[in-house]
Amino acid sequence: MSLSPPPTTSGGHLLSLGRVLLVDDDPDIRLLATLALRGGGWHVVVASSADEAMRRIAAYRPDVILLDVFMDGEDGTDLIGRLPAGVPVIFLTA
Repeated sequence: MSLSPPPTTSGGHLLSLGRVLLVDDDPDIRLLATLALRGGGWHVVVASSADEAMRRIAAYRPDVILLDVFMDGEDGTDLIGRLPAGVPVIFLTA
């Protein structure tokens, strides 16, 4: 599988497509998804739990949230009710 190079300015600086918060309790999924998203030009911040996600949202103000459906403790279906209105959410599952 080949990834396209991330978008850059004429000076070679990386352009960001936006800020994404990746919420998943599996470290392997977080790593793979982060590599793919950053390689595609996204600025990525990760959280491994619902509580950490809420702290990251307050500090980071993501443009989109990638949210694991099934996590230990509070899962994605529970967390979605606490997320701020207007931020798109994409559910992940593996």
